[in-house]
Amino acid sequence: MKEQGKAHGRPRQGFRINAKGFFEPDSTGRQVLAMIRDHPRVRANQVRQETDLDYYDAWTVLKNCRLYLQEKEKGPT
Repeated sequence: MKEQGKAHGRPRQGFRINAKGFFEPDSTGRQVLAMIRDHPRVRANQVRQETDLDYYDAWTVLKNCRLYLQEKEKGPT
């Protein structure tokens, strides 16, 4: 599955695994992705203020969203 680019294991925070087996952002993930697109240097404290997450969860979702965008840019290998 990993060679095909499909998700394996537990989904990252802010994401879910869709029917085709790929990561897909949930509502919180979509909100954070939009914040990153508007302001690429957004910080976890800003995410915390805009969402109902505590600081550590906001930091984790932000990190996962940035990783998701990097993987998306790289494309399938």
